[in-house]
Amino acid sequence: MPEDASQGREDVLGSRTLQDAILRNPQVMCESTQRIDDRYRENHPEIEWKAIAGMRNVPVHDYFEVDFATVWQIVERDLLPLRNTMIDIAKDIAG
Repeated sequence: MPEDASQGREDVLGSRTLQDAILRNPQVMCESTQRIDDRYRENHPEIEWKAIAGMRNVPVHDYFEVDFATVWQIVERDLLPLRNTMIDIAKDIAG
């Protein structure tokens, strides 16, 4: 979970500043997943690569339609596994 979100769900849902910060980090991570070679994606079928690309497009193109409660669920459930996979891929690329 992002450090700024450590205060908890209610604090985050009540703070536009925290929401903006939390949206930006997954947006950058989702953007970087689109630049990964297919072989790395194929080696990690547990990651829903197409869904990640779609998630990135929501805050970028339709910010006022973002349901932050859904974003919060994604942060809690999906962000750490994605982060760990991206770290593994970066290590593999670095050799």
